[in-house]
Amino acid sequence: MSFLQKIDELFEASCLQFSVPLKSDNFHTYIPIEIYNDTHRFQFLIRKGKKSKILILAGQQRVYLTDDQIIRTILSMEDNETEWFLAQFISLYVGNGVQTTLELDKTKFTYTGLPSFPEERDILLFSDTNIKLSHFCFLLNFIFAKDQCWGKMSNTPNFEKKTLCKYISIIDYYHNASTYSKVFLKGLGYPVKYAQSSNYISTQKAFKEIDCVEKFDISYYL
Repeated sequence: MSFLQKIDELFEASCLQFSVPLKSDNFHTYIPIEIYNDTHRFQFLIRKGKKSKILILAGQQRVYLTDDQIIRTILSMEDNETEWFLAQFISLYVGNGVQTTLELDKTKFTYTGLPSFPEERDILLFSDTNIKLSHFCFLLNFIFAKDQCWGKMSNTPNFEKKTLCKYISIIDYYHNASTYSKVFLKGLGYPVKYAQSSNYISTQKAFKEIDCVEKFDISYYL
């Protein structure tokens, strides 16, 4: 059983408990999840309905970040921090990452993700939420694990690289003014002329098809 199947199993149990049809559009359940490695452990919530979304827990806040908000958060960091994340994404893209464990309902699943951030400090999210940089790393590790898991379940080659392709090219373009990233993004229909003002819908539309990975050449970043 994969961790996405485990999420479905827990969701179905909640539907049964509350006598809710499985295909209900209005029902959501919240599933606790811990994500950790040898040095850090963080708790999150999965909001499960038709789709699974991970929520950051910070005090009384439950915060969901879109890909666009994640990218903006990284671009708003100090230069060395932005460059660290970009380097980690590139490394993970070529298959070099660290072991990360996701634990749901006492069941553990292991995937490859980012390490903890080497020097801890707080960052401020769009929601006026303060979290540690490593907390943010482990949020990303859920996203990457989800991609890895779905790629295997759906037998879709390179699906695990789709989000990484998006993060690398957009961050590289806005942070480094990369010519290759600009040409690549324009080829996908991404609105590069609106520097850092593109919305979530534009980002999702440009990277909707898996062939974005086939068009992407990681050698320009190595």
